[in-house]
Amino acid sequence: MDVLTALAGYLESRGVGKVGKSIFVSEMPSATEGVLLFTTGEGLMRHTDVSRYFRGTVFVATRANGYQRAADMAKAVFDVMDFEGLAANGMRILVCLPESLPSPFGRDESGFTEWLSSYELALTIE
Repeated sequence: MDVLTALAGYLESRGVGKVGKSIFVSEMPSATEGVLLFTTGEGLMRHTDVSRYFRGTVFVATRANGYQRAADMAKAVFDVMDFEGLAANGMRILVCLPESLPSPFGRDESGFTEWLSSYELALTIE
């Protein structure tokens, strides 16, 4: 039931990077170029009174040594995070839609440029 890990695998299958090397879930080593998937503290919430149906927002940060490289990585994620009907890890992601365009987020403590975007998810748990 780990939606972030399922999404990381999906990004890898679409050629965005490699899980554990350039695609990370919840935390990413400092001074590392890559894609980070995370949620807020509340995670994905049950929606309405429908059993096993959840909705929420997943955030994606890209980090690279250079503004354009980070922007290109953010675009690569954006281009594949608009889909329907992904079955993975005992879940069915009904829809994944961008909530915002990727935008620059500044630099981290190691001087790498970061971009941030967000995606709405609706999913059911089997």
